[in-house]
Amino acid sequence: MFASPHARICCLISLLLTAGCASVAVHEQPELPLQTPAAWQGADASGEPVAGWLSQFDDAELQALVNRALTGNFNLLSVASRVRAAQAQQRVVNANRWPQVAAVLSGARSKQEVGGVEVKGNEFGLQAQLSWELDLWGRLSNQSRAAFFDYRAVEADLAAARLSLAANIARGWYNAVAAVRQQQLAEHTAESFAQSLAVIEERYRSGIGDALDVSLARANTASAQSRLEARRIEADNTVLALETLLGDYPNRQLAIANELPGLPPTPAAGVPAQLVERRPDLQAARLRLLAETSRNVAVQRNWLPSLTLTGIDGSSSNEFSDVFDLDNLAWRIAAQLTAPLFQGGRLEAQREQGQALQQQAVWDYAAAALQAFQEVESALRAERYLAGQEQALATATRESLLAEELAGERYASGLVDITTLLEAQRRAFDAQRALIELRNQRVQNRINLHLALGGDYANQTNLDET
Repeated sequence: MFASPHARICCLISLLLTAGCASVAVHEQPELPLQTPAAWQGADASGEPVAGWLSQFDDAELQALVNRALTGNFNLLSVASRVRAAQAQQRVVNANRWPQVAAVLSGARSKQEVGGVEVKGNEFGLQAQLSWELDLWGRLSNQSRAAFFDYRAVEADLAAARLSLAANIARGWYNAVAAVRQQQLAEHTAESFAQSLAVIEERYRSGIGDALDVSLARANTASAQSRLEARRIEADNTVLALETLLGDYPNRQLAIANELPGLPPTPAAGVPAQLVERRPDLQAARLRLLAETSRNVAVQRNWLPSLTLTGIDGSSSNEFSDVFDLDNLAWRIAAQLTAPLFQGGRLEAQREQGQALQQQAVWDYAAAALQAFQEVESALRAERYLAGQEQALATATRESLLAEELAGERYASGLVDITTLLEAQRRAFDAQRALIELRNQRVQNRINLHLALGGDYANQTNLDET
């Protein structure tokens, strides 16, 4: 006995629903395989990290350079374009949740033989077509949610790019300051060595010194001149790199300051758990994990049936003018329930791909967080060590300069030989050079610490997920 058509249809619908529901398995957002430490090992003080850290350097010129870079840096402009593209893509995905309506104007001419007579005719039509997939299982809403998180992730990328650019400008600015200071030191050293050479040559002409003293002094002066040219190249390149960051190349009109800034006490580091909210790169990684999770849920629900409503309203006629006659209108509404039964393994492969991409996002997030913790710890530890190193090196510089002065006086009096004078001069130069490098290293580390702690350089509101 055959079942009725109605019973067969109900059986098919039941089979489709059962097959889809049996295949789907929604995976919740996984936990991060990373334990957040309770406190920093390299920090001695608690409290909230500095907001608007650029002001800590009390450098109006640096602030102006950062503001210029925000409008002229090509990489930043590129990321800003990505934000606009991601926002548009979100609207594209959201459109799938709304009815799709199209107007169709058609025309055709035909020819056929009827009873041996050739008949030609025209047919014109005007229709409004509607198609709407109902979001029964949340597949479309999860796709929309994933697109939203993608968009917010790119927004976080932009915030991270702005923060990184500000830090790079600060690094480049103080590298240029240090390079100019090194050039000035090299110029002073070359001039000092040239003056010593003149004294030694005069002593030799007077029969007091010997040819060895003159040769050593000339070699020392030539080496100083060589170092000066190298410092000029270095200073030139650092300014060029800074101008490139500003988008000004080849402007060559930057006026570089003569002194590195003094540093306030080490800023409070807060607690490690704050990094997720403060650092935009971690926010971006978290948002991408949320996006892949939502996308994975949508992929799982591809196994479920989809219900689509379609509608047609329009008219047709042999005369073109009649298609606009309201009396000729006709409409049709239909519903279609479709569920996958066999697609050659496509859905299973999509599910495996979605799970793998979600897991990849987990590892990416964990790796970014671990790297962030390491950056903060490294900068905090360096703060303490570099401060002690600068104090010792400042003492060494002071004593080396005094020794150079004494050696010059005693050589002029014939109490020490040329080797002692040259060694004293070398030590004084090396100590001053090292002190400039170390002070710049402390400034660079402070910038790295602010960057590692997150937050914005100019008191702007952090991104948060809504």
